[in-house]
Amino acid sequence: MIRLTKLLPISPLLRRLVRREDGVAALEFGLMGPLVISAILGVMELGRIVFTVAALNHAAEEGTRFAIVNMGTATTETIQEFTRENLVGVIDSDTSIITATAPPDESGARIVTVRVEMDYRPWFAFMVPNFTMAGESRGFIAFNYD
Repeated sequence: MIRLTKLLPISPLLRRLVRREDGVAALEFGLMGPLVISAILGVMELGRIVFTVAALNHAAEEGTRFAIVNMGTATTETIQEFTRENLVGVIDSDTSIITATAPPDESGARIVTVRVEMDYRPWFAFMVPNFTMAGESRGFIAFNYD
């Protein structure tokens, strides 16, 4: 092993500075801290995305169930209102778009479709861009209550 001190004449002050180890923790934190913090923020944002998708799907399923149970009396407006009430925990639930359709097919049966869409605005916009997410549910009604 070749020592640098034998090749070049180094002053005692420089030799002491090369051997010092204080400040190593600060340097390691400076290198790894941003990576760890961004990983934590990314996990938080991913958890919020998963929760929002689950909430949208739940609201769509509840709206479909409401439409099927109240098929004779439910209107599109009441289905939308009931679906919006079941959109629990979503911060931007007022900006969601809820569509409910129940067109009859040739046999008189109906397929009820409830779709909930919303523009997702992330907490950490530097990590995830804005995008639209949706939840959809379909139910089949074999009897005509009209």
